[in-house]
Amino acid sequence: MSYSQFLFSIIIFCFFQISFSTRRFLHEKSSSTEQELSVAICSVVGRNSLSDITEWVDYHSFLGVSKIYVIYHGVYNVKLLRTLKRYIFNGTVEVHYISHAWSDDIEVFGISKCGPSMQCWGLTYCLRQFRHRHHFMAMIDVDEFILIRNSNVKLPAFLSPYLKKGGLTLHWRVFGSSGHISRPHGGVLRNYVRCNENETFMTQISSSNPVGHTKGIVNTRFTNSQTYCNPHRCFQSGDDLEYYNEFFQRDLNVTFKHISLNHYRIKSKFDFESKSRFSNSIGGHHVNLNYFHKIDQISSHDCSEARKYAIDFFGT
Repeated sequence: MSYSQFLFSIIIFCFFQISFSTRRFLHEKSSSTEQELSVAICSVVGRNSLSDITEWVDYHSFLGVSKIYVIYHGVYNVKLLRTLKRYIFNGTVEVHYISHAWSDDIEVFGISKCGPSMQCWGLTYCLRQFRHRHHFMAMIDVDEFILIRNSNVKLPAFLSPYLKKGGLTLHWRVFGSSGHISRPHGGVLRNYVRCNENETFMTQISSSNPVGHTKGIVNTRFTNSQTYCNPHRCFQSGDDLEYYNEFFQRDLNVTFKHISLNHYRIKSKFDFESKSRFSNSIGGHHVNLNYFHKIDQISSHDCSEARKYAIDFFGT
């Protein structure tokens, strides 16, 4: 072999080595991107849920949620579509309608275990229709905001350790009016900063209704075409999926050291009274001003970290 041939062979060898390394790097980068978890939200909303829905969508999109399914209880709603127009066009939100005859559709879709619960029907429909698109699906309402205490961590990364679990339990932190009589400017997160953060108190409440003060993020890997979901968690063949709290415990002790579900249950007095005109109950409780004042009374802790995050997310 001549020197020129030897040199040429070395050049070809180096070329293929570099090419292989480049392809391997690109493949590894592509694989890590492909492995990023897809997290979605299913939420059943009505006409009284639209006032703060854009802030709710923006916030959870920033948190890493890739798709939000709005299951609207009612007929075609122009105000809803106008409000969510840009999110629908960019693919962040999909709107699906439940007719007023939703109970008749139970027989069509076979969701008989939901009984006379429109919300259960809507969430179950959402899970069964779209679970194949996502790794995790959160079943929350528009007045509930997922809060991760470490603002540098997004929701997909937080959920990564739960890939072999049935789901993650989120415990409520219930917020009061924070002294607002009229509807304040600047959104929910900036204005409502007083909540109940007494773990013992919330555990005592939950002991009489263990899942009544939690919501869940379900791992779709453990669901199938027969899974159904109530507003608090999903069930498989009559048994609840194995949900775990933030410390990977199966017990129902209230914990929100790293993650919580901020539940802005009453907001301002104006918001509360407006909501009361559309419904005579909130979460099974009869709606009146006594209820408003009760929630306000127990919401005495400083829970302003969400306000700080809102300023970081959306600016001043």
